[in-house]
Amino acid sequence: MVLRLDIRHYETVAAIIEHATVTSAAVALSISQSALSHRLADAEQRMGVKLFDRGPGRRLQPTEAGTVVQQAATLALAELQRCEDDVLRSAGRYSATVRVAVETYETYHWFAPFRSHLRATHPTIDVQLVVMGAAAGRSLDLREVDIVIAPGNPIGALAFVPLFVDELAVIVAPTHRLADRSSVRPHELTDESYLTYSRVTTPGFEHERFLSKAEIRPRLITVIGHVSAIAELVAANAGFSVLSRWAMTSMIESGRLTAVRCGTDGLPVQWHALMRANEPTASATRDVADLLATHLSPPVH
Repeated sequence: MVLRLDIRHYETVAAIIEHATVTSAAVALSISQSALSHRLADAEQRMGVKLFDRGPGRRLQPTEAGTVVQQAATLALAELQRCEDDVLRSAGRYSATVRVAVETYETYHWFAPFRSHLRATHPTIDVQLVVMGAAAGRSLDLREVDIVIAPGNPIGALAFVPLFVDELAVIVAPTHRLADRSSVRPHELTDESYLTYSRVTTPGFEHERFLSKAEIRPRLITVIGHVSAIAELVAANAGFSVLSRWAMTSMIESGRLTAVRCGTDGLPVQWHALMRANEPTASATRDVADLLATHLSPPVH
């Protein structure tokens, strides 16, 4: 069987859709924007169909054919990655496996580029992405994970490495009345529907530092357990939320969401890589946490 496209073509289509912009996709694939554009043009020529159209702001929007290719690429590339990992593990090439999770947010746009970087710098360490079923401290104690990437100040007896300073922002649909504002004050949200992921007010976050400053609460407060579901509802203009700008990077860059600063000074929040308190100073887990600190970066706005 002879395929029209090479694996690099499938990687290119998948990366453009995942990272929303040509610039971000090129960075993820460790190639230049020019090389990525040439790959895409070559793929379209080989297939004889357009895979992307230019959308608002000259963003690339997948055509129906592009979506089909991306879906096949995602499945195939994941299976190929799994095959390579299985072979390397059976051959004893990995000396350690470090499991990493993100607290609160279902945000994984950073993982594939980070894993590629880790393999280039620490080829004997395997890193696996884990979806947590409990709070950070408990997941670490139960040894379900080795590192939790979490916003805010660490709570409890934990070791940690500071990662980057992010911003909690008012997240709205691009068509929302506040979308074109540079900042928003708490009282301007009193007639809005507020979507949040927790019934518990966490010290140091948006309620204590921003929303409680208004004398009147938002018109309607709805608690939805998953941030990904909140993001989809906000994108459909069903309300607003206050979320991490970094965690919402993919949807903001794709134009589905808009982030507006909370007040004139914003709400900075520090992210950390949390580990068990007794994590040895010299360990694969520490190496991965230190590498996360140099690899991850806050969103540009």
